[in-house]
Amino acid sequence: MIRERHGTWDSRNRIQVLPPPPPSPDADAGFAPTPRRRPSRFAIAIAHALSIPAAIARSANMLSTLAGSTPTPTPTPTPTRERDPFAIAHALSSIAYSSSSFTSPPSLATGSGLHAQCIKLGVSADTFTTNYLLIFYKRRGHLAGALRVFDEMPHRNLVSWTAMVSGSVRNAAPDLGLQLFVSMLGNGLCPNEFALASALGACCQSAVANARLGLSVHGLAVKAGLDANPYVGSSLMLMYARHGRTAAAEHVFAGIVFRDLACWNAMLEAYISNGYACDAMRTVVQLHRCGITPDVFTYISAVKASSINSELNFGRQLHGLVIHNRFESSTSVMNALVDMYFRAGHGHSYLW
Repeated sequence: MIRERHGTWDSRNRIQVLPPPPPSPDADAGFAPTPRRRPSRFAIAIAHALSIPAAIARSANMLSTLAGSTPTPTPTPTPTRERDPFAIAHALSSIAYSSSSFTSPPSLATGSGLHAQCIKLGVSADTFTTNYLLIFYKRRGHLAGALRVFDEMPHRNLVSWTAMVSGSVRNAAPDLGLQLFVSMLGNGLCPNEFALASALGACCQSAVANARLGLSVHGLAVKAGLDANPYVGSSLMLMYARHGRTAAAEHVFAGIVFRDLACWNAMLEAYISNGYACDAMRTVVQLHRCGITPDVFTYISAVKASSINSELNFGRQLHGLVIHNRFESSTSVMNALVDMYFRAGHGHSYLW
């Protein structure tokens, strides 16, 4: 073999072996050009499942470029109607719990439209979505619509039953609420604090319910370990006050370790409704010593207690607390103060 300037000459086979061509200036040093290929099915599935926009999808395809391939641009998929029960449930939750203090509340037609979408998309059998439908209908006062949804539910959980019991009591149907509560127990479900409080509220509203039924609900609360719950405890005290059992209400109040303002107000209401004004005034003093800020209902009960006992000095102190805590704009509180002063014979001298 004879080495020449422009290659190697093989004299035996009469073939000239040329050296490899130099790398092109356009190619990156150390990297060979790779063929173009489509993105992997995994990248396309992730982009479709998460509804990633086209721009973000193109940036996601850069992962395959770094792995050694140059993907071709994928066509933008046409939007399709997907069954998303979580989106519908979120919309129902938003309109069900919307407050009317800043904007006007959504009409019943809005929820009915979402209900129709649930049926069209085939998610009306989803328990999570139908529970929010129940909550929407009961908060809008449409008990018939809630009952229709409840009857069509293939599967009902504790939230479904609790929503119907509380919705019945909220919409002035306490007897129906008690029937639903008994049916819930018959289905083997253990009531939570909201179901127990709703059943106790039905015992207060129903004309056929007596103290024995309230005692049965109290026994269920003890079995479930919820008798010391402030939410259940305040409902128990109101139920006993409704049936004139002040001693039982005091027993419940003593068993609540962490008492909120609702518990104090329920105890005050139990004393006032049964004519124990001195005990109500003593409870107001204890509440003030605990550092709990009273609300409108606290002042109304306290002023009623001072009016029953004709304790004008105590009423003056309450009037000072009303001014200090800026409750003078409350019509109910001021009406109670007017009644107290006129009963004491000092209406003109203290209000004008």
